[in-house]
Amino acid sequence: MRHIGRLMDYKVNVIVNIFVAAKKKTLVRIFFRALLFIVYAAGSTATIHAQEVKNKIIQENLIGWLDGHCFAVKNADIVSGTTLIIVGLENKQKIIHAKIIQKTTDGSECHALLADRRVINLKGGTNFYTVSSKKTIELGIGIIKSGKDIAISEKQLLDLSGNGRKNTFNYCSTAEGVQFTVWSGLAYKSNLIWSGYYYLGYDTQLTCPPLPDVP
Repeated sequence: MRHIGRLMDYKVNVIVNIFVAAKKKTLVRIFFRALLFIVYAAGSTATIHAQEVKNKIIQENLIGWLDGHCFAVKNADIVSGTTLIIVGLENKQKIIHAKIIQKTTDGSECHALLADRRVINLKGGTNFYTVSSKKTIELGIGIIKSGKDIAISEKQLLDLSGNGRKNTFNYCSTAEGVQFTVWSGLAYKSNLIWSGYYYLGYDTQLTCPPLPDVP
């Protein structure tokens, strides 16, 4: 009987050990699966963020604002003769075709570079170019059309979000300047694609709602 009892205890211990080992293996599998998921999620988040940063840089180099025949943009390497598609913002919005003439630092050519405002307007690596067009330009938002965009229609070029929906080009007054914005849909009710700021150097009536946070 003692022999039978010892045998039963041994079998029970074996079964318990097998169960514990199996449980440990299951926990190890769960742990590694969770770890792989975390690594994958982190990598995906980093990739998405990197793409957002890349898109932002591309947009900042292609989009700028205009005051008259003066174009402000982050891009420092626009060559003379480059085509500029402008959305005129005064009164009824209209499309204006223009050409880049040359880079300038002259306040007589660009009011944004006058002595009382040039320092702030040059912040952040903004560059200024004179442009030529057959139509009068007041305030507007310009998009550079490079040689690679020859086959792209004007409608496609102005669809900056690439979703087929009409983008909104907007401007409003801050306390001391003009805020230019491009939205994926309705202004302040959709995603902000791009924004630019023109410091005027004097107080103006505030009409701008707060901008949403952007990555």
